[in-house]
Amino acid sequence: MKCSLIFLATIAGLLFAAGCAPAIHLDSGHPRIAVHGANWKSVSVAITEYNLSKGRKLDLATPDELVLYEAIPSPDGGEKVTSKTVYDYTIFPDSVIISSHRYRTSDLDDTTTLEADDPATCDAEQQELAEIAKRIEQASPTMLPTSRGGLAAPAPSR
Repeated sequence: MKCSLIFLATIAGLLFAAGCAPAIHLDSGHPRIAVHGANWKSVSVAITEYNLSKGRKLDLATPDELVLYEAIPSPDGGEKVTSKTVYDYTIFPDSVIISSHRYRTSDLDDTTTLEADDPATCDAEQQELAEIAKRIEQASPTMLPTSRGGLAAPAPSR
């Protein structure tokens, strides 16, 4: 409980520091991004549209989580699941934090599957989150006009 409170306080501080930046990468060791000015609807639509455009299919949708999967055709005419990606999002009054977890699995219901957390997979997931953030930014009417046009970038050093 104490760790989750510290985590939420850290996230709130990062969001405050981000100001009007539409999206900022959160260096947490896992693929995660904060999108300023977003809401749950724009996030869920952008995640779903992005993944469907990549040939993935929707498995589960809840108010704070989406599960999509990749599959290949199987010899019996069905499909064989190869991986699933779980997107969790936490809603704040002025932003949403989205995290991504990819699992190599052939069973969508298997809860014991280990997360694919190798550097290449994590980098690919982070890139996908950046693309999803761009889609949210382009589609979100609640974002400030001055914040549109790019993801957060580090300030120049002195």
